[in-house]
Amino acid sequence: FFNTAMSQDLVALNSRVVTYLARHDGRDKLCRATAYGSEFLIYLLKCTGKESLMAWIKQIMKMKAGVGTARKCFRVGAPLKDVEALSKMKDQGYLKLFRILLHVGNAVYYSMDTVELMTIFDILPYKTAEVKVWRYRIFCFKTIFNLYLILKGISEAVQAIKRLQREVKEEGSEEARKKLADVYEAKRKLTVTLSMVIADLPIACFVVSDWGKRNIGPGGAGLCGLIGASIACREIWRGVKAPK
Repeated sequence: FFNTAMSQDLVALNSRVVTYLARHDGRDKLCRATAYGSEFLIYLLKCTGKESLMAWIKQIMKMKAGVGTARKCFRVGAPLKDVEALSKMKDQGYLKLFRILLHVGNAVYYSMDTVELMTIFDILPYKTAEVKVWRYRIFCFKTIFNLYLILKGISEAVQAIKRLQREVKEEGSEEARKKLADVYEAKRKLTVTLSMVIADLPIACFVVSDWGKRNIGPGGAGLCGLIGASIACREIWRGVKAPK
């Protein structure tokens, strides 16, 4: 049975899925897609106006709340990654300042996520909704620097691609071709990251502003979150290889 080509492919797929689920970020993004997908589904069910469909909303809301709480548990300790990134930072000048502000913003954002988790369990006396608003205000702050650094990285990659394309055309060396492929891949990853950040902006607007609540609504925020999480899941899956 295991000698057939199809069964070998299935075994390889299963191994790849196991490897994906073993990754912290893989589980986190799947939970994120489920939570925001649930929010969007609730919006769609409400739009139908049919009692038979709307009866499912209560169960979906429970699933959304449970998955959201699980995500916060996964991210306890996440600020330590930014502390490590700060310790290894090699940038100079204003880029160093921007990266410091980005990582500090990240660390505070994930710390607020843990505070929000403790309010859910009534460990802290704060209101969960108010903590969430402050968390997304921090998100807006750090996103300013994140967007600048991403766009700068893409711009530098475009310039490097043009230079390496000339080198490949003139010299045709294997080293130049490899460098060109590496820069193309770096640019692709930056573009994917940019798309995920842009998808998150309407969510922040919905959480922190009255305009967002009126014009984006939970359905729009849910759709944007689902799109961003799906892109992230696809990117993580792309980097997962089945163990040999």
